[in-house]
Amino acid sequence: MFRLKIEAILLIICLLLAGCGNKENAVQGETTDIFSSYTISPSGTLKNNGNGYLLFYDRESDSTVYLCNRAGCRHIDHDCGAYFENMYEAFFYNNNLYIITIIPAGGCQIFRADRYGENRELLATTSMPTLQKEIIGNHFYFLGAIMEEIEGQNNSSHSVGQLLCRLNLDTGDYREFPNIDTGYPNVSLGNFTVTDNFIYTSYTSSSIDFSNLLDSETGELKDIAWDEIVYTDLVYRMDRDTEEMELIYTSEKTGGSTFGVSVLEENEHFLTLFSSDQICEYNLQTGEETILYEPTANMHEIDKIGTYYLFCDYSERKFVLLKDWQETASFSGLDYEIDSYFGMSGDTVYFGRNGALCAIKYEDLINGIYDFKIIDL
Repeated sequence: MFRLKIEAILLIICLLLAGCGNKENAVQGETTDIFSSYTISPSGTLKNNGNGYLLFYDRESDSTVYLCNRAGCRHIDHDCGAYFENMYEAFFYNNNLYIITIIPAGGCQIFRADRYGENRELLATTSMPTLQKEIIGNHFYFLGAIMEEIEGQNNSSHSVGQLLCRLNLDTGDYREFPNIDTGYPNVSLGNFTVTDNFIYTSYTSSSIDFSNLLDSETGELKDIAWDEIVYTDLVYRMDRDTEEMELIYTSEKTGGSTFGVSVLEENEHFLTLFSSDQICEYNLQTGEETILYEPTANMHEIDKIGTYYLFCDYSERKFVLLKDWQETASFSGLDYEIDSYFGMSGDTVYFGRNGALCAIKYEDLINGIYDFKIIDL
């Protein structure tokens, strides 16, 4: 199931905790769910402390340690097993730790190490991962940044778009899928969904190249208002074996959110499509759309919990639960509000509140029990 991941920036005061002694079963044989600032496995949470040292929160012991197994290490120098220069992100896959580091001139390097960061090897040099990242099978899929050099500034560049990338975590084989020529002058790749047989990529396009119309001083457009721009949502489907590509869905909208549309689920002849203002069922044979759910406010994230769906409404700072596309609960956790939503890992939903990472069992959400735990990293 597709889970759109929207990047959130949390201001977190990281505790500089001394001591080693991480349990082997804390990371061995696990695969991590990647949620922007955090990577979460069934037994705990990984996070860069902001200075290049990797912290691990162990759910069983309810404690945070440096991901270092060197006896007597004080975790203050660069020889520490938890230190990675220019670290951007880290995650687990099977028995290995994978570390993404930023190349100052642009792009990233992905290293593979043992579970405590030792025996490191360069696996691949890749594009810079941006918003959405998924581990599917033995492949790491992500949206990579397309960088463009800044004229007149050596070794300086900025992102001008995204493209779909894939890394084989076993072999190191790396592939970038070129963006599709949609025929529109203004195109943005929004997200992707990988199923057993297909890869779906979603684009938001416009016939107006408004970058040439933008007044850099006022932020306004010349000759046209932002809410007058007509956007076209496009969904392409690529066969994973043959890599044949076809356009399977288009939809126009004027102004408002450029959130775009994404594939939530795939059935034999139907797609469940998710956008910020509705969830609909799209018949691949007839092209007909049936609206399944329309919220009172824009949706930003959605996950499936058994027969339930959970989405986060940032404007109201609350969670909403759906079953059979009907609301079963709508809440902000009674006495707390949600700043940001990361997603689900295992049996737990992770979200941000007042700059802290919080966790709550999804069974508790379904049963109306809103007790949550603050994870101290």
